[in-house]
Amino acid sequence: MLDREAYQSFVIVAVVAVLAAGVSVLWASSGDSDVTLIGDIALGFGVLVTVLLGGGLMTIVFLSNRTGHDQ
Repeated sequence: MLDREAYQSFVIVAVVAVLAAGVSVLWASSGDSDVTLIGDIALGFGVLVTVLLGGGLMTIVFLSNRTGHDQ
């Protein structure tokens, strides 16, 4: 169904999502804002889900185009 290149794309998207969530939580908790712990968790989760969803959808679009399913 999915080849090795597709799995590599999914892994790259997942790593970028985790890094983006971590950076956003570190930035929010750096002391410059009044965001609570619950706010930090919500921010990290929102960034993680957004990047995973966007990257996953783009990967599916490219795979679909390459295999000819969208013709």
